[in-house]
Amino acid sequence: APGAIETEGVTQYPPEALQEFHRANPMKRFGDVWDVAETTIYLVAPSSKFVTGEVITVDGGMAQHGWV
Repeated sequence: APGAIETEGVTQYPPEALQEFHRANPMKRFGDVWDVAETTIYLVAPSSKFVTGEVITVDGGMAQHGWV
């Protein structure tokens, strides 16, 4: 379950909205495509062979702070 990922679409938000997001985000940044890709790699790797039925949130902590 990815959060705000830095893509072409994100750059279309007003600068004030981007600043507010960065201020409120515990990691102070957008995710990037590698944050999602590396999570996917984990899910197909042998190290996750006993992981089932999980939603892995890749959002830099935003869900914990009330942003969904």
